[in-house]
Amino acid sequence: KSLGIAARPVHGWFSGESGGHYRWLETWNGGSWVPFTTPLDSLPDDMEGLSLVVCFSDQEYLTGSYVPTGTLTTVPLPDSISGDWKLGVQIAVEGRLEPLDWSLSDPMQADSVELGAGFYFVNLCLRRPDGAVLLQTEVAEVVAGQSTAIDLHGAMGSILASPYAAATEELE
Repeated sequence: KSLGIAARPVHGWFSGESGGHYRWLETWNGGSWVPFTTPLDSLPDDMEGLSLVVCFSDQEYLTGSYVPTGTLTTVPLPDSISGDWKLGVQIAVEGRLEPLDWSLSDPMQADSVELGAGFYFVNLCLRRPDGAVLLQTEVAEVVAGQSTAIDLHGAMGSILASPYAAATEELE
């Protein structure tokens, strides 16, 4: 930027062995934004395993400009259900799960996010007033060019049917 070249930082999340959260720059070539990566960025070859790319400063999702994408959508929970419900999406990275910031977040709203093809862990959790957290995880496969819907009602039912749900209700 100090040389007069328009640039913006982007964040990307990759699944797989060399996965994780990476950052790099895109530069403006007069007609479009193009990735400007160096060997120090050490991104996976051919963007393999790319799940999500976001430019925080522009609040823009850029995944589709890097890899073929599909859409992960949610069928929301009813707003009549009480409790502190949270929704998250994670990817498998060697030895751990990496949360995808800027992905789905509000289980009470219909939502969607464009993601690279692959497998995702969709977590629905309920934080009880006594501090207990009840979690249900669903695996979703996102296929390029297709939409994959996750119906949160099944996960909600599993959480509420858990013997731990009944035990924490007794403490309230």
